[in-house]
Amino acid sequence: MTAMSGPDLEAAPAPVVVSAARQLYDCAPDLFIARRKELASEAKANGDKDAAAQIGRLRKPDVAAWAINRTVRSSPEVAADLVGLGARMRAAQAALDVDSLQQMRTERDAAVTAFVGAAVDAVAAEGRRLGAAGQEAVRATAIAVLADAGASDAVASALLTKPLSYSGFGEVDLSDAVAVTGSGVVLTALSGGGEGGQAATSDPSEVSGTGRKSDDTTREAKAEAARLERAREAVREAEEEEARAREQVETTGAALEDAEEELAEARRRYDLALRAAEAARAADADARAAVSSAVRSRRKAEARLR
Repeated sequence: MTAMSGPDLEAAPAPVVVSAARQLYDCAPDLFIARRKELASEAKANGDKDAAAQIGRLRKPDVAAWAINRTVRSSPEVAADLVGLGARMRAAQAALDVDSLQQMRTERDAAVTAFVGAAVDAVAAEGRRLGAAGQEAVRATAIAVLADAGASDAVASALLTKPLSYSGFGEVDLSDAVAVTGSGVVLTALSGGGEGGQAATSDPSEVSGTGRKSDDTTREAKAEAARLERAREAVREAEEEEARAREQVETTGAALEDAEEELAEARRRYDLALRAAEAARAADADARAAVSSAVRSRRKAEARLR
């Protein structure tokens, strides 16, 4: 799998972190935070503070990324077709084989459509709905898989934190999406900072010319590290809030569509009821006229009888 740019990450995360990552990125977004806390607490209770810290830094995926991860797990054949096609397309492009690329155009469209459809089905199987924006994000990710080997590896990991996109040239930007460790496990990282990177765990203090650390520099470095950690925590909270907001948008969008359908049905029933009421009023008027006519006829007959 293609390595990410930025600071180095832990070369070999513990098996408990590997297991936690696999569980979390298969977990629905609204359950992610609670489950991450549980897994981190379990690791800490078992005396593995480093693993607990790594688990705590795993970033919550947005709805589209979760749908992609679920698709890779629930429909591996669809994902494999997309990944395989991407490898063939890139090989043809490298060889300047225009004829092969044109022949694969229909296959490309079918593979992308199949991947989006599998994502919709995977989300529906969890009792949820992937809206238009989510489907478009999945489609953009599928196109990125076809265009870039790194994107292909990232999606195949089923550990995305956000969907990918391809601008039409160069490599797909994988920053903030996945970070690859030596063991092949994907841990999320902030670009330029590195959640889980050595920048967060190494000693930032400087060493004097005699080989001894400067106390003042050490204190300043520790204070800076503390400020950096607080900033990272604020970023994580902001990202999680954004993910919750995006999920709320998906939910309210679906509710709005349902409400509009119900409103249209209510209007149709109202029109029918209104027409029925008008017909009933006309029938009532006819009946009243008939009663008045009958009363007049009866009175005339009684008069003749007298």
